[in-house]
Amino acid sequence: MRIMGVVTLVWMAGCGVTEQDFPQSLAEATCDQLVGCFPAAYESFDACVSEQLIAPGTGCVYQEPAARDCLRALNDLECPLDGAAPAWPESCSAAWTECAP
Repeated sequence: MRIMGVVTLVWMAGCGVTEQDFPQSLAEATCDQLVGCFPAAYESFDACVSEQLIAPGTGCVYQEPAARDCLRALNDLECPLDGAAPAWPESCSAAWTECAP
């Protein structure tokens, strides 16, 4: 699964992350972490991606620098100790701003 994160980073370095591609890239990077650290949590990587794939809310403004930083931060995460929840990078919460409630 770590290969997916490396492939994502190589792709991002050259092209950035488009608003259309970010939800899929985010789900894949998240699942790379989750499945790698908690293999019993999901039946498969694809099942995880299906569950984690979300669209931004209404009226959101996409922030490409934050999205790029988010994917890098997810790729750099270490598995948490003793079953603790993984830390969610702040940049991931900043990838979409000004979303309507």
